[in-house]
Amino acid sequence: MKGTIIKKAYNGKRWVVVKAEDGVEYFIGNYGFAKPKQYNRYSWVGNMVVFDKDELGDFRIPHGRNAIFAEILDPNREQKRLNYEANERARLEKEERKRVNREHQALLKQRADQRREYEANNVWYELQYYSESGWRPVRQKGLPVKRRGIEEARKKLAEIRFLDPFNTKYRIKKNIGLTITI
Repeated sequence: MKGTIIKKAYNGKRWVVVKAEDGVEYFIGNYGFAKPKQYNRYSWVGNMVVFDKDELGDFRIPHGRNAIFAEILDPNREQKRLNYEANERARLEKEERKRVNREHQALLKQRADQRREYEANNVWYELQYYSESGWRPVRQKGLPVKRRGIEEARKKLAEIRFLDPFNTKYRIKKNIGLTITI
C-alpha cells in the first residue's frame, strides 16, 4: 500500500503517521521500517512510503510494517545546499587569507633581512661625553671616536673612563648612515 507521511514524532520518539491511498491513517514506528536507519534521514512530512498493513496485533489505530520510502522530498534540501555553498566559499576565502598572510610574512622577513644587512654595513657607534652645552663627541687627534662594532666601542669607552680624571659622563650613541654608491 502507498501513502504520504502526514505527521512525525518530534518528541524524541520514532514514529510517523501515514495517510494511505484508501484514506485511512496508519501508524508506523521506527521498528516498522524495512531499514530503520532511513527513518532519521528521510522521514519528513510529505514523503511517500510503500508499506504493508500490520494485521497481527490488536491496535486502536491501524499499523503498518515493512515500510520503504518511495519518494523522498527533503524540505531542508535547499537550505543544506546553501549551507554547503556558504561553507565552501568561507573555506576558499580562508585559504586565500592564509596565502596572502604567508606572502605578507615572507615580504616582512625579506625587508627585515635587508634592514639588518643595511645596518650591519652602515652602523657605527660614536663615543660621547656630557658637558654644559650637551652631549659632545669624544675626539682623538681632532676626529670623533667612531667604531663599527658595539664591543669595540665598549672597550674604547672603558679605556677613556679609566684615563678620565674628572669623572665625566660618557655614552655610546648608535648612528645609522646612508650609503651612496657611485
